[in-house]
Amino acid sequence: MASINLEQADAICAGAEKYAKEHEFQPITVAVYDGGGALRVLRQPDPGRILFAEMAMAKGWGAFAMGMPGRTIAERHAINPNGIDSLRIVAGGKLPPVIGGVLIKDGDGNVIGAVGATGDLGERDEACAIAGIKAAGLIPDPAEASIL
Repeated sequence: MASINLEQADAICAGAEKYAKEHEFQPITVAVYDGGGALRVLRQPDPGRILFAEMAMAKGWGAFAMGMPGRTIAERHAINPNGIDSLRIVAGGKLPPVIGGVLIKDGDGNVIGAVGATGDLGERDEACAIAGIKAAGLIPDPAEASIL
C-alpha cells in the first residue's frame, strides 16, 4: 500500500502553517494521517489547545475513514443529517461534518493519507491543508480550496 512518510508529513505541516501565516489566518493545528490511517504528525502553534488538536485529528481521521473530503461530508450532512450523525456515533465522534479534512492521493487517484486542519474558518483550514499537501509535492482532494 502506498503511503506518505514522516518527511512528507512534516512538509505538509510546514506548508500549511506557512500558507496560514502568509494569508494572515489564525494559527492552525494540523494532523497528518498515512495510508493505513495512522496519525503521523500532529503539530499546533504555541500555546497548544487540546480542543484544536482533537478537532484537527477528527477532521483528518473522518476524511480518511469516509474516503471523502470534509467538504463532502459537510454537504452530505446538510442533505442527510441523520445518516451522518449515525456514522458520527459509530465513529465515536471522530467524524465532524465540517470543512478542513483533505485527502492525499497518488497519481492513480488512490488515497494515501489525509490531513485535518483547524484554527480558523473551515474554508481557510481547508485552504491551508491543500497548500500543505501541494507543498509536499502530493495531490490533495479537493484539488482547490473552496474560498480562493
